[in-house]
Amino acid sequence: MKYLRYVTVCLLTLVVAFKISTLNAQSLWVKPLEEEGLGVEWLKYMDESDSQPAFLNSAVFVKGKKKVSSTIYAVGELPISHYRRYNTHTTIGNIYLGAEWYMGRQEKSFGSISSMIEAGIRLPTLPTPEYPDSRGYVPGRIVTIERSGAFIDSYIPTHFKYNFISDINDHIILRLRAGFSYWIFQANKFPQNVNAEDIGFLHYGGKIEFQRGVIFASVGYLARNNVSDDYIFDGNIYRERSTVNETSFQIEYLSSQKFKPGIYLKLPSDNHGIDTIYGITAEFTF
Repeated sequence: MKYLRYVTVCLLTLVVAFKISTLNAQSLWVKPLEEEGLGVEWLKYMDESDSQPAFLNSAVFVKGKKKVSSTIYAVGELPISHYRRYNTHTTIGNIYLGAEWYMGRQEKSFGSISSMIEAGIRLPTLPTPEYPDSRGYVPGRIVTIERSGAFIDSYIPTHFKYNFISDINDHIILRLRAGFSYWIFQANKFPQNVNAEDIGFLHYGGKIEFQRGVIFASVGYLARNNVSDDYIFDGNIYRERSTVNETSFQIEYLSSQKFKPGIYLKLPSDNHGIDTIYGITAEFTF
């Protein structure tokens, strides 16, 4: 919890900075779909140690959102990853299905507050990699720490997260997020790993969003803590770092109600030796 308090203090400091300055900052999570529609993210990592870098070594996440009731939305996501080094391979990841429950908004003296609960599961749709050729999953596992379960073949990832949203004023929104993901080991798929167990992760972070006119920008921080020791991938045992985190910046252009393009930059810490990830986003509303 000390980490969450530290993040909260940092974010509140950024709020003050936004009130003083009109500079546009940027963010960790892409601006969430607030209406029914489709969103696309293209994420590319920079690896200076790679002697044969390929521009299309990247991942794409296609997400959709459909209103079910006045407070509940059904959401889905299709992850795709492409990797070329010695061979070229593209693969789909684990498709995500979930729901978002938006709770009532309350007016306060400093603005309004609301909350949202999200829960879901990733279906085991990632094909089991065949080495050394079928490694298309590599970029997908590198470019995002909160969705690494999209490209894992040994587990069925589930997650539950709570989001707190505070509208500071007409231009600034504070979002805090915390929750956990629980990965269920597929024992029938990897019977040779008789001692393998389910694993769990804690997620926490937040971001500041700023909007003025047609410009939306945000800055955020996200951390993932592994509460287990090891995990299995393609039948092999790996040791996960206890905590990984990333800072991210985003800017989006809101000139149209139907189409909203954006870009963002992520700065991960100790993530497979990658220190920079950038992305292009697009949102299409119905």
